[in-house]
Amino acid sequence: MDNDRIKEEWIINNSNTFEIVKNKHMPMFAIQKEIVLQLEKQEIKAISDFLNSKIEIKKEILGTEHLTIEKILIEFLGFENINLLKVSKMDCGLILSYLQLTLLEEYYNCKTKNILFLSEYKKQYKPFLNNFLNSNIDTDEEDFINEELKLCDAIITELSKPIYNKIGIGEVLDEPCEFKKHLTNSINKRKKFLNQKLKEVNRQEYTEIIKQDYTTTQPKGFTIKVIDDVREDLYNIIKEYFEEEQHEHLLSLLRGGEINGKLIFKGKANQLADTFNKLMTGKFITFPSKKKVAEWIANNFQTLNKKGEADNIKGSNILKSMTDSEKICANPLIDISGFEIKKSH
Repeated sequence: MDNDRIKEEWIINNSNTFEIVKNKHMPMFAIQKEIVLQLEKQEIKAISDFLNSKIEIKKEILGTEHLTIEKILIEFLGFENINLLKVSKMDCGLILSYLQLTLLEEYYNCKTKNILFLSEYKKQYKPFLNNFLNSNIDTDEEDFINEELKLCDAIITELSKPIYNKIGIGEVLDEPCEFKKHLTNSINKRKKFLNQKLKEVNRQEYTEIIKQDYTTTQPKGFTIKVIDDVREDLYNIIKEYFEEEQHEHLLSLLRGGEINGKLIFKGKANQLADTFNKLMTGKFITFPSKKKVAEWIANNFQTLNKKGEADNIKGSNILKSMTDSEKICANPLIDISGFEIKKSH
């Protein structure tokens, strides 16, 4: 818009954030463009000045042939009742109220992706996803969801403009217009739906990681074995840090077996270092050296980063935790008392 005194927040859908079809967006844009041009030489200090301004609706729009605001409202946006008014000028606020109604009609038609009802959005989720994946190289469902969440935020930001409130006599009221009220509800529900989808996607990826084929073993050089007397106690304490699907493979490791792949430990790497260091000190495991045990931990376990992704453990960091007497584990898993292993408090 040319007139920098006319604030962007007074213009309806100027960037077409709602992505309504061209045959509706362009008429709305043309009307508002003409409003701005007509007000170019007037003193507009506040939104009330803007809304109270008298706009010539029968004036031919510059660069067109016989196209007027009145003609656009009647022939392109369907407001035939304007003919009955028999006026040549109309309050800017009234014109904008007609544009609000145009958006409400588009919302009720439930054909425009960005302003769909939640129920319809859910139905079309898969086609929307497939279209995104086909149009964007090297993307996945998580990328699509994140883009959709950004779009939801952009729509909420657009709706926060005062021009989407009800327009009274020369002022915007502290009450959303029907379009804003209904769409805000739909978009907030859509965000909840998308966030749930994102959790499902992340969960699926995580499940795929932990459901690796652990039955076919690949030699990793050596194993360690927890002695029979304390193995079950240790297993019962630490198994809560692993998904149930991995419990059998965890027990196999503690018995001195080998697995293919790595188990996901839902704690900190230094907790594993502290646990097996205490087991070595108490002579509850067979081991060749601290270095070898650190390597064994790195070979058989992973932790999760802040994004919920599996990260490898560095054996050097484990060894440093085991050998540095000043490094004390803040949240140990076990305590050893005599010949017993207990859960740490």
